Amino acid sequence: MSKLLRVIAFAGIVGASPALAKDPCSPVAAGPLPWSIDQIMSGDRYADIYLDIDGQGKPTGCRIGKNNIPGDDKFFVCQAFMGQWSTNPPPDAVKAGPPPLSGAISNME
Repeated sequence: MSKLLRVIAFAGIVGASPALAKDPCSPVAAGPLPWSIDQIMSGDRYADIYLDIDGQGKPTGCRIGKNNIPGDDKFFVCQAFMGQWSTNPPPDAVKAGPPPLSGAISNME
């Protein structure tokens, strides 16, 4: 058993030695990176998303502005934001009192 431990220790020391280390990567050249492209390429999708945020920082409504998303995919984009997105509560959110009522109020005459 001790012979096996010595072999493993020796392999670890040799494997971690600086003599076997690879050359470091070359520094990034100044200027724009090859993958940072300012134009829209074929297959790219974009959308301006407008969210209504409640006092706890959760979205309560979603609208899509300028976009190039086809068909019903807009619905799924909004649902993804509504289900998974959150932020810190707004600093001017009112903390006291009951939550606001949603819906319409009509005069009952």
